[in-house]
Amino acid sequence: MTNRASKKHLTTFFQQDYPQYEILFCAADAQDAGLATARRVAARYPHIPVKFLSTGGELDYINDKVASMEAMEAVAAHDILVISDSDVRVTPDYLRARGSAFRRQRGGAMCCPIVA
Repeated sequence: MTNRASKKHLTTFFQQDYPQYEILFCAADAQDAGLATARRVAARYPHIPVKFLSTGGELDYINDKVASMEAMEAVAAHDILVISDSDVRVTPDYLRARGSAFRRQRGGAMCCPIVA
């Protein structure tokens, strides 16, 4: 995926019709090019809370994504976590649609970001 496409996709997460949310980004290396791209996109949306994290790449995980998810969960400001990748583009109602199920009942859910 090109850097331009990544920016377009990331931008859609900053344009959500949802009352309060934050966006967390994580990579193994703090100097990761993807984090740099995310910082540039985030700078255009100063009203959206954003956190940039890195795992340092030294964690005991077989999968870097799992290490990133654990790092993000530890600092998340909200109880509902939606995980995605830079190649996913969403509509403005994405978080509202995902979050609505949690207002009615307690529980957990999982879906494939590509399909959602």
